[in-house]
Amino acid sequence: ACQAAYTYGHQWVDELVEYISENMNVMYNYIEEHIPSIHMIKPDGLYLAWVDMRELNMSNEELHNFMLEKAKVWVNDGYIFGQGGDGFIRVNVATPREVLLKGLKQLADAINDK
Repeated sequence: ACQAAYTYGHQWVDELVEYISENMNVMYNYIEEHIPSIHMIKPDGLYLAWVDMRELNMSNEELHNFMLEKAKVWVNDGYIFGQGGDGFIRVNVATPREVLLKGLKQLADAINDK
């Protein structure tokens, strides 16, 4: 299976990279348009986006609870990655676009209802 993946998997990898890149753009544009109180930092690579939530003025614990209980979106808490991560979340965009858009809408609704 490994040999077949390395020999014949180039097109699939190229398509996957393009899809994830498009997801990054979709997320960035959605946040810019619908949730101006938060800010996404577009990465140069990978599939993990950092989102600055500090303008919501929540402690790390409040932000964690807000994401799980109100937005109902599971993300990585930024503070677990060390100094400088307070008030940030990390989002995996390597997911079906409909799942990403659903989570973004839930987040927008929760923030706008805050």
